[in-house]
Parts: sequence; structure tokens; C-alpha cells
Amino acid sequence: MGWWKDYFDEIYARICKHIGLENEGRIKREVDFIEKALGLKEGMKVLDVGCGQGRHTVELALRGYEVVGLDYSRYLLDLAEKRASDKGVSVHLIYGDMRIMDFREEFDAAFLFYTTFGFFSDEENFRVLGNVSKAIRRDDRLMLDTNNPFRVLDNLESRSWLVLEDGSVYLEELNLNPETMRVEVRIRFVDGKCEVINRRRSVRIYTPAEMIFLMGQVGVEKVSVYGDYDLSPFSRRSRRMVIVGRKV
Repeated sequence: MGWWKDYFDEIYARICKHIGLENEGRIKREVDFIEKALGLKEGMKVLDVGCGQGRHTVELALRGYEVVGLDYSRYLLDLAEKRASDKGVSVHLIYGDMRIMDFREEFDAAFLFYTTFGFFSDEENFRVLGNVSKAIRRDDRLMLDTNNPFRVLDNLESRSWLVLEDGSVYLEELNLNPETMRVEVRIRFVDGKCEVINRRRSVRIYTPAEMIFLMGQVGVEKVSVYGDYDLSPFSRRSRRMVIVGRKV
């Protein structure tokens, strides 16, 4: 189940840009939310787990935080480093696996944003939660941002596609495995030269009750559950499921 090892590459970055994740206004709004939900104050040390191309890492640094970003994709970390250089800020970027990171009460807050959780087996996902809990100090907060599982189940489309500006086509076929509660995605990318690239993605979806229980097992109590980045309360129809917890 190592799909994530080479998934986050140039194609992933192009799709992110195409669907608007690189929009500066969107990034600022998302970081506004991160600041409010985590109760951040200037100068705090923050851990961005699965930081990718540094969208939030760099924006937080611009706002006066000491930020560490961890990711397994060297390609995305190179983009994050360039972003930080272009913006003239310093961030600490680490190539590493969130299942084996070994921070010990080094951070004032930590977050996993935009469905960075659920890539691994249930046991390994639980280990990730434990590692993030260990990374923050007592009474500090962590945030876990995922797809709303109920919305996924209600609106699961079997097929979807995107046509990029250069004519490349990105197709997804989705299937939910009801025994494992994993959304299995088969992907076909056809570039401008008609070269076909096949890949897959598999993400475990958790209900709010499951997540709150698992967080409790690693010493984190629920503070809030939001339905989007506007601090709206969570409901079955919410776009996102964002759980904020406090280490006890």
C-alpha cells in the first residue's frame, strides 16, 4: 500500500494549480483559519505535517511564526523551498515519514491540512496521531483537516475528469470499499503527447466519532469540529471535517 511514495509529483502539483489550490487569496484565507482554530500567537513554533509545496508553511512564516514543514515528497519540498526563497522567508523543511517522526514536545501547535491523514493502514494512521500528539506540548492544540466522510458517501461519483490548459486529461475512477472504509481511486493521466500514466490513490475515511475516539487514545481531547475554513459548525452536508484537539 505504498501508493503515496511517488504520487506527489509534478502531475499532482499541476492538478493542485489547476483546481485553484495555489491561489494566493485562498492560501491566505486558509491560513487565517489555521491561526484562529489553533489560537496561534506570533512567534509560536508550528509543525505542518505533510506540508507539500509549502502553501501554508510559507504563509505562516510570513506572519511571524517559526514553522517546520515535514513531507515525504522531495519534489514538493523543492517547490516549498523555492516558494520560501521567492517570498524571502526562512522555514525548516524536513524530508521524512510522518509514521516515524520523533519530535518530543517541541511545538506550540501542529496540523495536518487538506486530507493529509488516512494514507496508511489503521494501525499506521493511529501511529501518526500519536506522533503528532507527542510533538506538541501539554495544553497545546493540533488540527486534523479531512474530507467530510458523510459528504463523500452521499456524493461519491464513480468517474470524474479534468482537462488542463495544455490539453492534458486527468481522469479518476472512484470506488468505496465498505469493509475497509477506504476510497480507492484509479487515475489515468494523458499528457499532450498522448502518453498514458496510470496510478492509484487509497485513503481511509473516518467518521467524527472514530476520529475523536482515536485522538483521545493519544491524549488529545476534542475542542471543536468545523465544517469548513470559515469556522462554521460541522454537519452532514459540510464540505470539510476539521477537528481541533487539545493535548491533556
